Amino acid sequence: MEGNSSEGALNLEQIRETDGNDACINAFKHVRRNDKQGALTLLNDVKMTFSTLYLLMPEIEDLLEHLSTRNMTAAKIIDEVADDVLGRHIDLAEISVLVYETLLWMLHTGHAAHALDSTFQKVMDIVCSVLLDTYAEKRVLPIVCDLIFARKARGQCIHDLIWSFFRTKDPETLKLVAKRLGSQNADADALARRLLNMGEGTGSGDTDMPTDRAGFMQWLEKNEPFLFFTGLGYQYSSRPVIWGVDYNGMEVAQ
Repeated sequence: MEGNSSEGALNLEQIRETDGNDACINAFKHVRRNDKQGALTLLNDVKMTFSTLYLLMPEIEDLLEHLSTRNMTAAKIIDEVADDVLGRHIDLAEISVLVYETLLWMLHTGHAAHALDSTFQKVMDIVCSVLLDTYAEKRVLPIVCDLIFARKARGQCIHDLIWSFFRTKDPETLKLVAKRLGSQNADADALARRLLNMGEGTGSGDTDMPTDRAGFMQWLEKNEPFLFFTGLGYQYSSRPVIWGVDYNGMEVAQ
């Protein structure tokens, strides 16, 4: 059964957003007790978000075979991540239009969710990693950057997201992080400085760059051809040097 549109799914989203996860689950249970087909219509509605589908997964195990192709694909990915058996149902290393479109839907409709469990976070880590690595989908970099800072603000793990983000070796990652410089949120500003490898306080860091946003952006425009990414991440150090500047190449160019 492929997705269609109904007002019911939109109501489920509204219930979750305004009244919380438990209220959303209870509302779905009520529909299912009285109308199984209506419950399937809710699940397969095109307005259904990944975060709500994930929330309802424990309630729909016997309905999985009736899910839309997209939702079934997402359910299989959840199952693989939860059991730490990637590739059991879907080979995420292989290029697939269906998987690609499902991953995009999972990210776009799930990245803002925060009141879900650690498995959901791990699923989102995998989604970001596959989109950026297997599909080279750099258009999602702004969302991944937002997710990094949102997770940090909630005290959640960001190491794998940072690894996937910078592994793209795209200078756009630095520009996105630099937008957080000077943030009114001191923790966001501190994280941005750490990711940009800036020194503490005023002055130079390891790459001798300006520490204000405008100055950094000017510096980046000038030095972008000489940037390189080290391949290091938080798996290797509590404060890794993720990228640097080829000063030897800069001197030759000058």
